[in-house]
Amino acid sequence: MNLDDLIITCFCVIDDLLPQVLEGKRLRQRGPMPKVTDSEVSVICQ
Repeated sequence: MNLDDLIITCFCVIDDLLPQVLEGKRLRQRGPMPKVTDSEVSVICQ
């Protein structure tokens, strides 16, 4: 598996599971609307 495939796979898994973990709530509750999604931030921080 190359790096691109790994990043895409991680994003898909996180994007699918994050709503279940957060129980429908947003990860960030305050401040301006973010330009990236919570799933994108989770993949970047790994």
